[in-house]
Amino acid sequence: MAGNRSSSGIERLAALTATALVLAALAACAPRLDNHGNRPDTDALGEIKPGVDTRDDVALKLGTPSSIATFDESTWYYISKKTETVAFLDPKVLDQKVVAVKFDASGIVTDVDEYSLEDGKDVQISSRQSPTMGRELTLLQQLYQTLLRGGGNTGPNEGFVR
Repeated sequence: MAGNRSSSGIERLAALTATALVLAALAACAPRLDNHGNRPDTDALGEIKPGVDTRDDVALKLGTPSSIATFDESTWYYISKKTETVAFLDPKVLDQKVVAVKFDASGIVTDVDEYSLEDGKDVQISSRQSPTMGRELTLLQQLYQTLLRGGGNTGPNEGFVR
């Protein structure tokens, strides 16, 4: 009789452990949603009036921009992205929005443009390498430079005859 009790306890423990493992595996596969950036409220965007509002007005209504144009500082960008990540896979972009607020030289809003994920363009990164000046040393040349020439340390007078 005692043998039945201990084996049923082991079976219960095994069943609970298996259930916990299955639940943990299912939880790991649940998608994780992430929001990045500064997404201005639609109502606040509607309050921005070109020809009237200033940089300070925009900052009060929309907050600090995600980025400012690199070369002229006349455009503020509010960038946001919503992604979904499942387990160990790369994140998938579900939604993306860019709001560009343009200012004139006196700091008055001239235009407000909105761009969505559909407006974006894929950029293919080139795997080519730029050529560099100089030459690559072979293994024997590296050994010669290291062992016979004293580690390859070059002084300011290298190449000059003494």
